[in-house]
Amino acid sequence: MVSIVEELNTLTPDAIVELFEFDVTPIIPIPTGSDSVYYTNSNVGNLYGILWDGNSYTPFPFTFINIKSVGDGSALERPTLSVSNINNVFFAIFLSLGDLSGVRVVRTITCYKFTDNGSEPNLLSYFSKQEYSIVRKMKQDKLSIEYELASALDFPNLKLPRRQILASKTTRNLYAPGVSRTRLRS
Repeated sequence: MVSIVEELNTLTPDAIVELFEFDVTPIIPIPTGSDSVYYTNSNVGNLYGILWDGNSYTPFPFTFINIKSVGDGSALERPTLSVSNINNVFFAIFLSLGDLSGVRVVRTITCYKFTDNGSEPNLLSYFSKQEYSIVRKMKQDKLSIEYELASALDFPNLKLPRRQILASKTTRNLYAPGVSRTRLRS
């Protein structure tokens, strides 16, 4: 079995596909447990889409903008998801749900040959899984809709602890009602 790195280092690598899972559980009134919608922006496969992990990903035009990976700790721009509105399909499905703020978007990148309907199905062969949450709708017109996304570390209402807790200062400066200092040391 060929790994994804070995596949890309061949002279004729297989087509790269992007798979998008939209988990709409946060915005629907009564979750049913299988509240995800699956799309791909790749034009490989058949008319019915691409199978991955038993889910059928319907072909639909998406564009990701400002996807960057920085290792120096600097702040990243928030990515943008631009969705084409062909035949009002996206309006009919998603906008019937209302505001998409809070919807989780999982983007998986792999080669077509490693999908369920590819020549060598392998669910462990993928480049990356990137998880985002839709923060707000930026633009909407007759042709497209643009959404601003945030990564897991960039959620707007996420609060971290207000003070830093260090091992050397925990037993002296920490006050917890009902907990003795000897219990904190062990």
